[in-house]
Amino acid sequence: MLSRRKFLGFSVALGGMAAQTLVWGLMANGETNTIPTSQTQGLWTYHPVDPITAAKLAYEGHSKNGCSYGVFYGIVGQLAEAYGEPYRSFPFKMMKFGNSGIGDSGNICGGLVGGSAAIGLFLDGITRIETIKSLLQWYENTELPVYQPSKSLKIDGKIPAVKAQTTLCSNSKAAWCKKSGFGPDSKERIERCFRLSADTCKKTAELLNAAIGE
Repeated sequence: MLSRRKFLGFSVALGGMAAQTLVWGLMANGETNTIPTSQTQGLWTYHPVDPITAAKLAYEGHSKNGCSYGVFYGIVGQLAEAYGEPYRSFPFKMMKFGNSGIGDSGNICGGLVGGSAAIGLFLDGITRIETIKSLLQWYENTELPVYQPSKSLKIDGKIPAVKAQTTLCSNSKAAWCKKSGFGPDSKERIERCFRLSADTCKKTAELLNAAIGE
């Protein structure tokens, strides 16, 4: 029987042999001994998505798996439908971690978590940073929600739009409840957050499209 140390050494050796075999194969074909960065990054290329469709998917997604999931799915779910892999294989339910301010903690809005994650998946460097900043500033300084679904899940018609002046989930909800007069557990407040996810996803799609010049 192999000891743990010998087993680990054997596994490392096998891994090294596999990597060397890949290198030899590339060299035999006249290629370099490393896989180009552009080739790996290209698997997750961003393609323009429709902001209106993004909003609809986020609204519906929020009702199923929460705000963070809904906003992220509104972007990447479109890509999965249009382009298949690798987008289709993304473990979307992972994004539930950001719901209700990350783990129901009331911290940063889960919709912003999902939107920022989508931006981070496709953009890099200063463009990523500035695009996320734009999303956060928009959320703080815009009277929301604006989105009106064709068929509401909780409450039909318009509901009050309020400028949150914060990116925190708990404070954003409190600001809306104070101005609207509806309680935190009311159907109106729940519908507000569904629609807020739609608005956030739509804005994220617009920012991503603009970042790549579309």
